[in-house]
Amino acid sequence: MSPQPRFTIVIPTLNRAHCLGRAVDSALAQTYANLEVIVSNNGSRDNTAEVLAAYSDARLRVLQREQTIPATAHGNFLIAQASGELFLGLSDDDYLEPGFVEAVVRRFLEDAAVVMVYTRCWVHYWDVPVPSALAPEIETGVQFLRAYYQQQREVCWCACVLKTAELRRIGPIPEGTIFGDMYYWTQIAYDGKVGFVSGLLSHYVYLDINTPSASHSAPILEWGRETAMLADRVVQRFVADAMTPGEAASLSGRMRRYTANTVANQFVWLAIRGVRRSALWRAAWQCAGLIGLRPGFWPHVVMGLLAPRRLLAALARAMAVSRRTQALERENGRS
Repeated sequence: MSPQPRFTIVIPTLNRAHCLGRAVDSALAQTYANLEVIVSNNGSRDNTAEVLAAYSDARLRVLQREQTIPATAHGNFLIAQASGELFLGLSDDDYLEPGFVEAVVRRFLEDAAVVMVYTRCWVHYWDVPVPSALAPEIETGVQFLRAYYQQQREVCWCACVLKTAELRRIGPIPEGTIFGDMYYWTQIAYDGKVGFVSGLLSHYVYLDINTPSASHSAPILEWGRETAMLADRVVQRFVADAMTPGEAASLSGRMRRYTANTVANQFVWLAIRGVRRSALWRAAWQCAGLIGLRPGFWPHVVMGLLAPRRLLAALARAMAVSRRTQALERENGRS
């Protein structure tokens, strides 16, 4: 990697003129010099084109599509457009702190074996920003993946940077993929080291009633199946590297628990986002095999099926406030 590698930020957007400017402004505010920002308007029918027309910056390239294409095809298109050695996909509702790129590049340059760097970020639940978890500055991909599937690592796509060459080595995102980010980093991380920056340098808008997330609004069964498939692929890599049968069984168990947990939680989040209860009831039958006989997760499913939406939203906000308070208290205790 060159001493000052070129850094590409891509921002795909569709009908989100109300928040797009914040994402673009945050990308252009980076303190790092060798930067390109690509914004691709995927056939928006609102005033997105007018928002983008107001910018005049040599680092910014605006691509206008007349017809909307699927999210996976759009992602593949943007990877092909990138000229940088390092690649960040930034959702149009997320945004960065000015020092994000500079800190990430510094971590990449510290060790040539690093193939992925992610930063700590603020996860926004409406008006409550919660700091994501801390992690080691450098660890092997194997260590990182083990910890991630034990829910000891927290990775947000708007805070995760990969080498562009690695993205192209893996190849295009398959059609219909929900988690394009996890599709890549669960494969790329295994082949090198993973770097982490402890600064809170990115903002991930998880819950915002005015800006629903495409991935977090996906049907639960599809969500669960893809989560399980990505986890199984990681297990297969571990097994291929001569993991003992006992270790493989233990890892598979953790992966199934991870899948069950994320599927069960989706019932609450989708109920908060206003998905019809009839659809959630159908999903409960469909996803029973993914959750299995794990009683600790079924209360989340029941809450999503039965609890009033306002109550769920109030509980989610209270959870966010509690998590934020606990995280900040832990950090104040360290200082």
